[in-house]
Amino acid sequence: NSAAASRQNWRNSDGEQHSFSVPTSVRSSAVSCFDAEKDFIALGTDKGVLIVFDVRSVVTQHTKAVKSSKIEKLYMRHSKIILVQFGLIQVYGVYPRLRMIFCKTMESP
Repeated sequence: NSAAASRQNWRNSDGEQHSFSVPTSVRSSAVSCFDAEKDFIALGTDKGVLIVFDVRSVVTQHTKAVKSSKIEKLYMRHSKIILVQFGLIQVYGVYPRLRMIFCKTMESP
């Protein structure tokens, strides 16, 4: 099953169904964007929290993005997450734990 097919299935509510717990500190947030791979679902919130659910191990990880404002877009490829927050690009790795790898503003040279 390809990553594109996984995203399409997730968007259309087709395929496997999973439930995961949302951390208490995030429950008042609204989902602003999402992406999915075969083994992961990533959610960005309006309060700048990144939530990642591992379908295989049924583990939920979360972290605060650099800004505590809306995560505008996120893309998940090869167990890496690219997150965009008002001109700030952040790259996160999922394994062995969710962590920031890189952060750069689009405004600086």
